[in-house]
Amino acid sequence: FLIGVHKRVDNPGTARMQLEQRMLQTGSYISAVKKVALRYAEKSKNDSNDSCEVKIVLASDDEDAVAEFQKVFGDRLICNKAAKRSKGGINDKKLPLEVHGQEERLTLSDAEDCLVDALLLAACDAFVHADSNLTIAAGILNPHSAAYHVRDLADTLEAGDWPGYRRCGLPF
Repeated sequence: FLIGVHKRVDNPGTARMQLEQRMLQTGSYISAVKKVALRYAEKSKNDSNDSCEVKIVLASDDEDAVAEFQKVFGDRLICNKAAKRSKGGINDKKLPLEVHGQEERLTLSDAEDCLVDALLLAACDAFVHADSNLTIAAGILNPHSAAYHVRDLADTLEAGDWPGYRRCGLPF
């Protein structure tokens, strides 16, 4: 059973694309994935009296997320280890740091990383996500995959805070 995860890097640019205009931290994604894995392991055991092997597919531009997921899921983690990633936050000019928004031009390799992540997510039986075009594409490519928003499953809703970058006046 494959559970995909799309964890975006935390910066003001990605945060403002979320309904709450905050990007949940990696721990929130890990707790959400554990809940989905437990649901499917229990369902599999009830259906066939066998245990279900669960693998986690991580699609992320967050440099720190890969190491955190590796610590928790070990050899059950699958990801494009060669993908370009970022630490997030802001630079000295107060601009968001991310792979797809740097001062240098994007490369064909950047587009390939994004496409590989979308295809990996689309191959999953279920995926955990935030608000993202990449997960919308994965859902279109595989409409049978179960999609779970991270904020609906996470035990804690730890998020970065980027005051002054709010795009609209939503009361969240």
